[in-house]
Amino acid sequence: MFCSRTFVVVASSFVIILNTATSSFVEKADMESMFMPWFPNSSAILCKLPGLFSAFILNSLVLWKLNFIHYHPTTIKLEGVLNLSEQQLAMLGKLSSTIKQDIEEKLEKAMDSEYVDFAEPLKEYMSRGGKRIRPLLTILSAKAHNKDVEQYTNVAIAIEMFHNFTLIHDDIEDDSMYRRGKPTLHITYGIPLAINLGDALYTIVWKHLLNAGLSVDELNAIVKTFEEVVVGQDIELRAIHEETFDLDYEEYYTLAGNKTGSLIALCLALPLVGKENFDKLYVAVRQLGIAFQIKDDLLNITGDFEKYKKKIGDDITEGKRTLLVLYALKNLNEDKAKELKGILLSHTKDEELIKRAISLIKESGAVEFAQSKAEELVSEYLPVVDEIIPPGEAKDEIMKIIKMFIKREA
Repeated sequence: MFCSRTFVVVASSFVIILNTATSSFVEKADMESMFMPWFPNSSAILCKLPGLFSAFILNSLVLWKLNFIHYHPTTIKLEGVLNLSEQQLAMLGKLSSTIKQDIEEKLEKAMDSEYVDFAEPLKEYMSRGGKRIRPLLTILSAKAHNKDVEQYTNVAIAIEMFHNFTLIHDDIEDDSMYRRGKPTLHITYGIPLAINLGDALYTIVWKHLLNAGLSVDELNAIVKTFEEVVVGQDIELRAIHEETFDLDYEEYYTLAGNKTGSLIALCLALPLVGKENFDKLYVAVRQLGIAFQIKDDLLNITGDFEKYKKKIGDDITEGKRTLLVLYALKNLNEDKAKELKGILLSHTKDEELIKRAISLIKESGAVEFAQSKAEELVSEYLPVVDEIIPPGEAKDEIMKIIKMFIKREA
């Protein structure tokens, strides 16, 4: 068995090396980011070798990895954790730890299906972890408002799966190389299968929502929020497609509020649907979600890959109109603003150009401006959450998590 597998790897590698010589199977600029998730200790060194030789070795390693996975199936256990520092994790109490463990068990069970061809890839994808902030906040809010926790656990799982469904499609739209430290689904399986895997996850979302016993008003609130997420993504994609940088700060806040803030807002406000404070809490948490997105934008140019688990500078390649970019373009001199705009429009993967763009953004003072804005949003809207959510252990945990929005490292 081992010999036959070795033959497959070696033979396939020779096919790839011929392909590399004629059609650039792996672009040099992409190698390190593509293989770092699987071979973190060797990819950087191998990418410095002559192109043909490094391509041969790296592609052989990938074939070995895929071959090993194929012949050594294992029972995948979900190990998602809040991607926060040990100090921040220690801040969370026993209640959050217990809920988080239950979330992981429920997510693993949710991926079970008779259709193994998509159940296993989805189970692997969900096993990569993630912050799990949304389901955690959903259940904590249910506890704080004395709602049926079992019912809201179904909602929490559905919201987390919806979030991951959007990430699968978002990675395709952005042509991202990896997610949570591993190759994205469309890199592993190709775009058609990745789209279908996202669609499969979306069907599981509704299976859980329909089994949650929610009222029509609650379901309408969920659908409205899902729509807001899509609208936020549309604003971002259209700006990139139309090659415009005309967004002002308020338009960015609308984009981030819809794409990121609305789903987080739903998690905390859902127990108040039909009640006086629903809109007030939803709006406040949506603004806090903007702070969360600003921090994500900051991490994309200042973060540490080992903690962030995404390629630093991906937003530059994707040409995203982040708050950092909008500020930099307004505050750099004309020549430097034109240079930054040119790099963003090129969707380059060249590391030197990406570093240059990041340098220009930092030079403009955008990092300090964005961090200040995120802190300002938390200072302004956290008291609203404090005012509305009933006191108790669940509320204490909610407040800690929100404060982590701008202190996190991933």
